[in-house]
Amino acid sequence: YFNALLDERKQQKAEKEKDAATHQFITGNKYMFEFYEHLVVFDHPTEMALDLRLPLLRHIPIAPCSDGQPLQFMSAVRRVDGDDLDHLWSFEVWHESLYTYALQAMG
Repeated sequence: YFNALLDERKQQKAEKEKDAATHQFITGNKYMFEFYEHLVVFDHPTEMALDLRLPLLRHIPIAPCSDGQPLQFMSAVRRVDGDDLDHLWSFEVWHESLYTYALQAMG
């Protein structure tokens, strides 16, 4: 049993290494990163919100604007041979204030 499990893990590692070899850093390309987490208020006691730091847009609740969908963070790389993106990672940020709106959106 353990030998089969070990062989499977070795195969998975070899596949990951092969996939990683297809990605490359090209010095002639421009790499841009944008982070907006400084605008998200995570520690509000009742809701997750955006704080755009503008007089009329100081505190915008996220739940009603997103129909209860979570915030999504992801990173991707564009393939050298085309316009397709390969996702490197992706995760969602949920808050209990989203739940009611998600239920309403489901009908």
